[in-house]
Amino acid sequence: MNEYEQLGQRWLKGEVDIETFNGIKLNEKQKAFVNAKDRMVLANGGFASGKTTGFIVKLFLLSMFFPGNRILLGRKSRVDVEQATLPDLFDIFPENSYKYKPGPGIIEFPNGSQILIYGLDVMQAGTSQDIKKSIQKIKSLNLGGVFIDQLEEIDYSIIEALTGRLRKDVPLQQMNFTGNPANYWAYDYFKVNPRTGTRLIETGMLDNKMNLKPEYLADQMSKPKMYVDKYVYGIWSPDTLVEGTVFPAHQIEWINSTIQDPIRSYDGINIYSNPTNHDYQIGVDPSIGSEDPCHICVVDKETGEEVASFSGYVPTNVIVQKTFQLATMYSLKSEPLVIPEVTGVGQAFVEEFKKIYSNIYIREVFNHREQKKTQKIGFFTNFSTKTQLIEHARDLLDKKFPKIRDKKTADEFRTFIYSDEAAQKGAGAQRGYHDDRVMGKLLAYWNVDYKYVKEDDENDSKSGAFGLYTETFN
Repeated sequence: MNEYEQLGQRWLKGEVDIETFNGIKLNEKQKAFVNAKDRMVLANGGFASGKTTGFIVKLFLLSMFFPGNRILLGRKSRVDVEQATLPDLFDIFPENSYKYKPGPGIIEFPNGSQILIYGLDVMQAGTSQDIKKSIQKIKSLNLGGVFIDQLEEIDYSIIEALTGRLRKDVPLQQMNFTGNPANYWAYDYFKVNPRTGTRLIETGMLDNKMNLKPEYLADQMSKPKMYVDKYVYGIWSPDTLVEGTVFPAHQIEWINSTIQDPIRSYDGINIYSNPTNHDYQIGVDPSIGSEDPCHICVVDKETGEEVASFSGYVPTNVIVQKTFQLATMYSLKSEPLVIPEVTGVGQAFVEEFKKIYSNIYIREVFNHREQKKTQKIGFFTNFSTKTQLIEHARDLLDKKFPKIRDKKTADEFRTFIYSDEAAQKGAGAQRGYHDDRVMGKLLAYWNVDYKYVKEDDENDSKSGAFGLYTETFN
């Protein structure tokens, strides 16, 4: 019996608690999660609270404690797991302790344990035939554990199906989850009317403050009260479960007041203002042409004006071509920063677009093992990052900075609502509507900041500007 097996037996008997792992000192909430032995355990709370670290530590331990264990690691899509969860996993897992097979999506351990990487989206959003095939595949599994990151993106029916797969002969069969304070089925299941065998561990950003920079905490604490309550303190209560339209009436009224007809249109591109010696930024929501339209939006960072846009049910190669065409057109002063969403089909766009264009948004991902940040191309959208997109846009709209010219975008803002549907990551289009234009705009204005300068009355009368210019920090 090796060291991990011996530790696992002592841990099961309650003789020892896990407090550190591979050089990581766990905070109190992380320790509670890692050491919980209930049938279902949910770590729910604010951003940057350390939920994912505890989640990954426990995933490794249950793989090593019990030889021959088989654990499903899932998120909404397999791409979500590979792009958002695996980088942290590889940082935290001890080097040379496992073998990753990217093709089949399996992580293998020397003791015979396996982690199976699964995308659960087709089980809840695919065709009826796809769903039947996926559920049948799940039914063939013999699992000792289930780990799901971002539980708010997963329908309860999927959890119910997976519960029946916990039949592997290991000392502890368990389901472990992370989640954000959203209005979805787990609020009742874990908190209001907790089911037998469940454990809820609520956590907030301040629980993990020893690993966060003071300036980051100060920035987060300066945001509106609702944001601070939910995403800093991690409060999960009726007061934070806001339903209805994401953007309030006064912001939608401002958007309607800035609508203008294009000065010209060609090949599906609408031009609202000709290129000038300004800095521009481009947001791209690349969608599957046959199912959902894409949207490309160009904004002037010095005036906040939408200067050009493109929407259409087109394939990836056309989205690449249109984005490059607009980026070239609005590069009199400098090449515009292009911010594409890379979740799902967006990765295909990035792979093609980076071959012909270099100024693409880079996001930072923290490397736990090396205690440093690494860089990835594109904007990865999940519940937390989508919330940040929304809050940033709401702040700009309160200052009356964005001038959105496209009328159809204004219509989409009216039907963009808070939602507990898993596919919408906390907010999305009302059933029967689209949100591609909203997402394209949110990306186009992402990280755009501004200062108030003296108003130019002549310029205001021509363009609707309010004497503002922008600065971008990446």
